Amino acid sequence: MMNKVLVCDGSVDGIFTAIYKAYELRCGHDHIKIAEQAKDDSYMEQELFSEYITIETDFELSNKVGRTIQKKVSMEAYECVIRVALSDVIGRSDIIYRFVILGLHVGRTVLSYLTEDAVQKVTTISRNVANELHKMKGFLRFQEVSTGFLLSVISPKNDIVALLAKHFEDRLNNEDFMIYDEGRKVVSIHLKNTESITMHPNEEQILEIEKMHS
Repeated sequence: MMNKVLVCDGSVDGIFTAIYKAYELRCGHDHIKIAEQAKDDSYMEQELFSEYITIETDFELSNKVGRTIQKKVSMEAYECVIRVALSDVIGRSDIIYRFVILGLHVGRTVLSYLTEDAVQKVTTISRNVANELHKMKGFLRFQEVSTGFLLSVISPKNDIVALLAKHFEDRLNNEDFMIYDEGRKVVSIHLKNTESITMHPNEEQILEIEKMHS
């Protein structure tokens, strides 16, 4: 049987969508791999005798997978998976896939299976992301810009902008603020007394943020 490689965008929702599709294929987990698309969208090392299938992110399917992990495995396992998905580790999609397979088999005790490769990798990567998030919470500083917003420009190793915004949302609920990841060109925006949103700004918006920061 030819192996299948499901190629997703590497986001949380993209990875979860690919996991749903992997189960849907019903051709055996040993014959399926999930990979994230190369960042420059131009090159991915191809494996011989493998069929490559591009997976379009589906938020409804992603939510189903997320709820399944929370319900049938545990919230702690789910939070670990989210942190791994936000990491910069190449191959994180398949690491999460292997972890979810095991988690759905053994249930709530999955994080105690420390001799399993997938569990070792998930716990290590999750811890590294959590450590960076913790440091950023302590060191992140805002500057007030001409628009009245509080702005912080950062360059984290991992994709933690949304998690940082959620943290400061609770502490600066009466403020308008933005946290901008200048490496990934991602911004989280919080308006007074609302929930923050995370987005990829267009070129004009990027120039405006960079102008405010200069």
